[in-house]
Amino acid sequence: MHDWKAAVRERLISRHLDPTRHIAVIEELSQHLDDRYRSLVARGASAQEAERSVLQELDEGEALRDELSRAERRAIDRPAPGDPGSRFLHGVWQDVRYAARALRWSPGFTVVAALTLALGVGANSAIFSIINAVMLRPLPYAHPERLVRIYESNPERGWPQFSASHPNFLDWRARATSFSALVSAEPYSVTLRSADGPEMIRNWNVSEGFFATLGVRQAA
Repeated sequence: MHDWKAAVRERLISRHLDPTRHIAVIEELSQHLDDRYRSLVARGASAQEAERSVLQELDEGEALRDELSRAERRAIDRPAPGDPGSRFLHGVWQDVRYAARALRWSPGFTVVAALTLALGVGANSAIFSIINAVMLRPLPYAHPERLVRIYESNPERGWPQFSASHPNFLDWRARATSFSALVSAEPYSVTLRSADGPEMIRNWNVSEGFFATLGVRQAA
């Protein structure tokens, strides 16, 4: 493959550019020539034909003039030495341009990288949604930080935790002094039969004052 940097450097001898602009033009234009060469080869041109066509475009086209104009604008817009914020943004912009060129040179890698990022973003979004719903987002009740759930336990039988029986709940509610209210809720289900077939309906049996304790109103 042709040494594109040498070809560009040869054509810049009479331009008398400062070293920074000289290096920038060589880097940018050599990458442009390499991209053009690869494109021609991918379309079916031989290596010799592609190289000859690229060099002809360099000599007769406007690529060199355009890159010199861009280098001139970059020199004018270059951030002042004492401006850290501008230097940072300028460096970020250069990194983005280099990354874009690198991805353009390797389309297979670009596809893999894009798919990896998409899967990673999707997985992170799903995990955050679960964590937000379970751990971060407060319960949709008034004063959720004051709500607690009480269980029974029977270590002798190997039952570290289980729901309280209804008689025990009634005793606790009658004698409790540390809680503003005690209510119970018990899930159950019924089967609804209709012309469309049976359907299981999930319900809850709740005690008096359940909605008031949660600070919500039941649907009419």
